[in-house]
Amino acid sequence: MRRFWAWGMMAALAGVGGFGLWRNGAAAQEIPTLDFPVGIVDMVRVFNECEQWKAINAGLTRKRQAQDQEAEKMKEEIAAKTKQIDAYHPDTPDWTRATEELLRLQTKAEVWARMEKVRVEAQKKHWVEKNYADVTRAIAEVAKKRGLVLVLTREEIEPNTEDSSRMFAQIINRKVVYSDKRLDITEDVMKRLNEEFKLGGGENAMKFE
Repeated sequence: MRRFWAWGMMAALAGVGGFGLWRNGAAAQEIPTLDFPVGIVDMVRVFNECEQWKAINAGLTRKRQAQDQEAEKMKEEIAAKTKQIDAYHPDTPDWTRATEELLRLQTKAEVWARMEKVRVEAQKKHWVEKNYADVTRAIAEVAKKRGLVLVLTREEIEPNTEDSSRMFAQIINRKVVYSDKRLDITEDVMKRLNEEFKLGGGENAMKFE
């Protein structure tokens, strides 16, 4: 009787184990293979390396150099006026007049510097928004041409980053950890952007006021 009971238990356990293996195998077979057309783009590379953004940086650099020259000119005028004041006696009308002129020069320089700072930031914002709009439009056009329904951005972790908090932030903010190279549309997007920029007149058509 005990032998019969033992054989019965072994058979039951074997049946349960077999059922579990069958379920695991069935579950593995039921995992769907998704046919989901997705693209990957290196947004940082596209944004920074496209010809339009290079031209934008060059234009902003020239604008900043012109501002630096103007600021240096004002600085020299203030220095010259200060030197002139030192040559006058404080009790003379010339000293009073030169001091008032110095104050006007200093006030003019300070106001100009504040206004230029606001103007530069507004220009940077304008060009960043324009470049981003052109980049996203090019991505959409390439995606539609390829029949993609979703495009994700790929970010690379900065090498040799000593700040662990910065590295951790980069890790958790990554959208794509792995992707097949065939999904990458970065080159097509850059090619389209550069062609459109050239057709639009290139750098000669850009105005930095």
